[in-house]
Amino acid sequence: MSPLVVFLVALALPGAPTPVSGSILKGTIRVYSRPAFLKEELGMIRGPGRYAVLRKGAKCKGGYWFQLASRAWVCSGWFIPSREAPGGLRDWNLSFTRGRWYKGKGSHTFFAPSMGDLSRGKLVRLRKLRGFLPVEKRFIGKFPYFRLFFNGYVPENAVEPWAQTSLRGILAVKRDLPLVFVTAPAGAFVYRRKGATYAPAYPLPRYAVRQVKKGTGPWIALRQGKGMYVRRADVAVADGKMAPPPASLAARERWAHVDLTGNILYAMEGRTLKKVFLTAGSDETPAGEFRVYWKLAYQTFNRQRSKEAYYLEAVPWVMFFKESYGIHGAYWHDEFGRIKTHGCINLSPEDSHWLFTFLGPVLPPGYVSLRSAPGNLGALIRLVR
Repeated sequence: MSPLVVFLVALALPGAPTPVSGSILKGTIRVYSRPAFLKEELGMIRGPGRYAVLRKGAKCKGGYWFQLASRAWVCSGWFIPSREAPGGLRDWNLSFTRGRWYKGKGSHTFFAPSMGDLSRGKLVRLRKLRGFLPVEKRFIGKFPYFRLFFNGYVPENAVEPWAQTSLRGILAVKRDLPLVFVTAPAGAFVYRRKGATYAPAYPLPRYAVRQVKKGTGPWIALRQGKGMYVRRADVAVADGKMAPPPASLAARERWAHVDLTGNILYAMEGRTLKKVFLTAGSDETPAGEFRVYWKLAYQTFNRQRSKEAYYLEAVPWVMFFKESYGIHGAYWHDEFGRIKTHGCINLSPEDSHWLFTFLGPVLPPGYVSLRSAPGNLGALIRLVR
């Protein structure tokens, strides 16, 4: 009998001391708000290190319930109790991957959900939009495969890297507004006005940001450079127009204001502007005021059975605010400010990471997802048209 089995048997004996910590032997473990298998989990934990155990509860189908916090319980055969001090948990807010996302070549990709499925030839045919996150290259027989973030496999020659966007949000205060993001796919020009004519002066790359003067019409004057303009059709305007935060918000509470028409998101702390982002949205995105109710460092979006089929592995930095509507990073397109989404608010992966760490609820160390709860509420999201 192995030392681990002997230790676990000893913990199960009457009068055995309560473990002070526990670690995850394999995979991801669901956390519940009480010692019961509820329809919705409170969150999920994953990774190295040892979680503090407050007490051992009743028996369950995975062994015993263990209380990790005032409203956090786990029951899993993969959760290994210990008498060692807790610590060493991974902070998933920092990053969940150093890799790069890949796209499927051609019209379809044959994907194996596990090594067992691959060895048995049990493959899934994925079509249309496909995104993968390789973490390791392996030779299986004579052929190179990528092992994926969720332990699936695809042939190396069936995928290629997605192009990475250059889009980044900009730190700003209200006196910096209005400003514009260049959204024209080929970039834009700054024009010099002479009388009633506008002549190209110099180019601006896509996603360049410039401060502008207030105004309406097809031409927008730059703040710097007398007589210099950009075409309204080439840019998205962040004018900062918004109602004051709701009276229910604390003075320095963090929240987000989303201009659905202009494809602009403002990260706010009370009445103070912190950062401005260019987004991609949809006519289907609901307007109104909501709170983030579920936050995930990553989630796979799989709708292969729908007409607009897609399979997108490890979509980064997801914050749901109403039903299936959320804010998240998008690695599969570079059309921010122009494209129409399926209903969510898309940010560049880097921008979504910043916003994820800025807004509540806060993911404790070791957690890859968490639902809003008293004492750790989800942030307010206001969406307007």
